[in-house]
Amino acid sequence: MAEELVRPNEHDVLFVGNSYIFVNDVSGRYRAIVGALGPTVRLEQVTEGGYTLTEHARDATTEG
Repeated sequence: MAEELVRPNEHDVLFVGNSYIFVNDVSGRYRAIVGALGPTVRLEQVTEGGYTLTEHARDATTEG
């Protein structure tokens, strides 16, 4: 069963940051680099303007 969960040449990436990540299209640049090497990548990003890592962590523990 564990073998069914393995997806060769695929991986998931989560970018957590602020407007620096969003405005500079870090996830798009990462996708382009990885795509040139062949593997498939699924990207998600959580990029709130001006947020710090502490603020992201607080939001992650807040219900709603």
